[in-house]
Formats: sequence, C-alpha cells, structure tokens
Amino acid sequence: MKIDPDLFKKILLWCEENLPSKPTIILQASDIEIPGFTQEQIFYHTDLLIEQGYIKGEKSDTLIEENFDIDRLTMNGHQLLKAFEDENLGKKATDFILKYGLPLAPTLIKWLMDHIK
Repeated sequence: MKIDPDLFKKILLWCEENLPSKPTIILQASDIEIPGFTQEQIFYHTDLLIEQGYIKGEKSDTLIEENFDIDRLTMNGHQLLKAFEDENLGKKATDFILKYGLPLAPTLIKWLMDHIK
C-alpha cells in the first residue's frame, strides 16, 4: 500500500478532535471515518503512526477482527500536526521522506521541518 501523507494528517486531526482528554476512554481505529479513504487505508496508516510514536495505542486483534486501541496523540504527534499547519513545509518534508524511502521517525521529521524552508 502506498503511504499517503494527507491521510496521516487527517488521522492526526481526527485524533486531536475526537479523543477525550482523559485516557480512561479508548477509541478504536474502526471509529475513524475519513471520506475518500477505505478502512484498510486508515488501519494501515494508523498502524504506522502508532509504530513511529505519533499516536499512543496498540493493536487489539481478536479472532473476528483486527483493530487498534487509540489512547491519545503523543507529543511527537502534536508536533507533527503543528508542522502540517504550514502546508508547503509539511509537503516538502513528506515528499523528501517518500522520495528517499526514509523512515517516518519523529527526529527526522523535526530535523526536516527545522532545515527545509
């Protein structure tokens, strides 16, 4: 599956808007609905965001379905979302990462955001 930086941004925005401030309520990736994207795309991108430390959550597989329990955005997730506010800068950074097949590591994205103008 191809990585879609726009979907990363939309998932992070959804989390910021919909996750409760108290971690006692956990939502699941299946709760995320983003027009124009399939559940499979949302799951794949959510998995990557959790794996790279932008969302605090974990996989919750059952015999019936695969899902992700989502607690909250991490500090790195908030910083990435802030970086996406400058659309030109965010696009340049994600284009660079995808062009060279680099990891979506928080330190790399932060470095790119600081050095790409």
